[in-house]
Amino acid sequence: MKAGETISSNDIFIKRPGTGIPAEFKDKVVGMKSVRDMSADSVIKWEDLKHA
Repeated sequence: MKAGETISSNDIFIKRPGTGIPAEFKDKVVGMKSVRDMSADSVIKWEDLKHA
């Protein structure tokens, strides 16, 4: 995913142990934009996102 792209539910996978955003916030993450390039399997943190 490139910086500035909008995150969809297909972009997110919940994995354990969780060190990023907790799974219960998945619906809040969908629709937000990434602020940095992220590779597959990157851990997403709140600072990696901005509101669309």
